[in-house]
Amino acid sequence: MLGLSGGDDHKHELLRTILKRHFHSDDGHLIETIRPEAEFVDLQAGELLFRQGERSDDVYFLLSGRLRACPEDGGKRTILGEIGRGETVGELALFTDEPRSASIVAELAAPPLVRAEIGP
Repeated sequence: MLGLSGGDDHKHELLRTILKRHFHSDDGHLIETIRPEAEFVDLQAGELLFRQGERSDDVYFLLSGRLRACPEDGGKRTILGEIGRGETVGELALFTDEPRSASIVAELAAPPLVRAEIGP
C-alpha cells in the first residue's frame, strides 16, 4: 500500500470519482472503507496485469488507460475485449472463486489502476 503524497491525493480523488460511478452512490462511508485498502498499480503498454488461470481475491478499478482481456489457447493469445476508464477487472474470478478466465494486458499505459483485495 502506498502512503499519501501530493500525487496520491490526485489518485485518491480519481478513485473516489470511479467508485461513485461504479456503485452509483456518493456514500462517503463506503468510499472511505475501500480507500485505505487501495493499492495503486501503474502499468506500461504491453505489461501483463495478471495471467489466465491464476487464482486471486482482488479486483481492479481502472482509473485511466486501457486494458485488453486476452484468453490464451495453446500459447496463442486472442483479444476478447477491452477494459476502459471506470471499469473493473478481476471481479469474475473473485465472485466465482474460479481461476482467471483471461490474461489482462495494458494496451495503453494505465497509470494508475487500483487493486482492492476482498477477503480474509
